[in-house]
Amino acid sequence: MGLYARTTVYFKPDDRKHKMPLLPAFVLIGFFIWPAENISIFAGIWQYPNQIGAWSAAHISKWSAWSMPVMMTFTIVANLQHIKHTIAVSKRLRPSEKKTILWNIP
Repeated sequence: MGLYARTTVYFKPDDRKHKMPLLPAFVLIGFFIWPAENISIFAGIWQYPNQIGAWSAAHISKWSAWSMPVMMTFTIVANLQHIKHTIAVSKRLRPSEKKTILWNIP
């Protein structure tokens, strides 16, 4: 089984924590972006070259085109979170917590 089939996304729209497999999450996010794109095309926010004369819906292939950047974003964020947990980041001190550093210069 692939990585995406075993990975789960956790989300919290209310007080309860919900989970969903990662692959359906990608597909659903891409689906909801696709109608939003069609609404913005209809509203005249932008047009593709084949829509100059009259409005037409964005092709269904745009659904997968929007799913790909979502997959890349999830991958980048997951890797950055992994890096964040593996390196030690120094805590920035408030002015009242700063200590005097004495330098020993020979």
